Amino acid sequence: YKRQCSDSGRDGGADQLIPTCGLGSNYVISRGQDNDDPSQANYAVIVGVTENTQIFIDGNTTPVATIGPGEYHTYNMPSPDFSNHYIQTSEPAYVYQFGSIMTNGEIGMAIASPIDGCRGDRYIEFFKFPGAPTNNTTFIIPDAGLASLTLNGTPYANFGISPQPIPGLNGWSTVTFSETDMDNYNIVESDEYFNASQFVGDVAGGTMGYLLSLIHISEPTRLRRI
Repeated sequence: YKRQCSDSGRDGGADQLIPTCGLGSNYVISRGQDNDDPSQANYAVIVGVTENTQIFIDGNTTPVATIGPGEYHTYNMPSPDFSNHYIQTSEPAYVYQFGSIMTNGEIGMAIASPIDGCRGDRYIEFFKFPGAPTNNTTFIIPDAGLASLTLNGTPYANFGISPQPIPGLNGWSTVTFSETDMDNYNIVESDEYFNASQFVGDVAGGTMGYLLSLIHISEPTRLRRI
């Protein structure tokens, strides 16, 4: 899946497929690091499932592309490193994020989670990636949930972290916890639904992924007798 041409290592990417009922039209992705503008190692691939699906970036009203079922558009994230980007589609679509926090050409791939409606989680448990000196976990969250956002019972603000705005998406921010903030085992909670992505790496490799329960499509449908 790696589009960057170099003599660095290459990886194959795989992630859980989700049904189209689990898709959304609003996504937030956070760029990793590679010092390129636009990035060759941090990009998103938007895959259409409906005819005439328009794609908008960072709140712009002019679409960057219009795609149909099975068609895709690649968005290479511009600088700076670690910036946020808002992807909006006129119809629900898949968004796959590719990225790295290292400048060694090693990247990961994961399906991004939409932020539409009650998507995401209000409580997650996760391990810090073992053996990687760089561990960054970014939480995409409504501003209304910042006051209740905690890592291992400690308010996020106690770590000296400033929420980062999302271009074109008022009322939302990202909060990133770094290696020194996290324990080996972590719990994050908030009163509002959030999504989380994780970048890890060292001098020899790196990857990224999402910490998702997909609870909005995994809960069984309950039938009611009428």
